[in-house]
Amino acid sequence: MFVSNGTIDRVMIWCTQHKGHMAHERGWALKALGEMVELCFASGATTEQIATTISAEIDKADQDAPAVPVHEDMREEVADVLVNLIVYCRLNSIDPERAVLSKLPVIEARQWEPDADGVLRRPDRINT
Repeated sequence: MFVSNGTIDRVMIWCTQHKGHMAHERGWALKALGEMVELCFASGATTEQIATTISAEIDKADQDAPAVPVHEDMREEVADVLVNLIVYCRLNSIDPERAVLSKLPVIEARQWEPDADGVLRRPDRINT
């Protein structure tokens, strides 16, 4: 398993305690995109490489995406993201469980507020 149910429960308790929720599907997906951009920079990608990759994905999605979110499509895209994260972690000798457990105390110590989409953000970054 990628991370244990206990770790997932701990993350969801943190989310619930800070009133995180799902007002729109896009909110948490966009938050994840922001975190992926940070991962790209941490991995040595340039701004140009990141922008080119995102632009290509936008062009592809503009042709394929339905006007209304489709749950099955979201499930398939989550699978794509997780498969790539699993490969990334394995090739970089990162244990996802340990990574989450070591970051949770940092996350739990911060102040959080839900934005209009229900996504938890640090108060000084609520509009980003």
